[in-house]
Amino acid sequence: SGSLSSPFHPSDYPNDMECSWNITSPAGSRLVLVFYRICLGVCTTGMSCDCDSITVSEVFNPRQLCSGSAVIPFISLENKMSLSMVSDELYSSKGFVAEYQSVFLDGG
Repeated sequence: SGSLSSPFHPSDYPNDMECSWNITSPAGSRLVLVFYRICLGVCTTGMSCDCDSITVSEVFNPRQLCSGSAVIPFISLENKMSLSMVSDELYSSKGFVAEYQSVFLDGG
């Protein structure tokens, strides 16, 4: 188990940034990722995901999170998960805080 947060949290993350995290757990397990806070910069040019966003992949129902996204738990397909965050050159904010843990599924 562990936690992740955007750069400089609880202060604002930088503008024009790209960060990525790769999480792995023991073979035979899966990862559960839960966001406790998502606060991304305001987008003034079109859809909110065109500006600052977080992408979670290698999970069931992968998707992009942006300002105003509903926060749901993510469960990995196998024993790894990837998370990336990008910000544009305009507005930034506090970012995110998330926790993850590995779980073993009962084979029975």
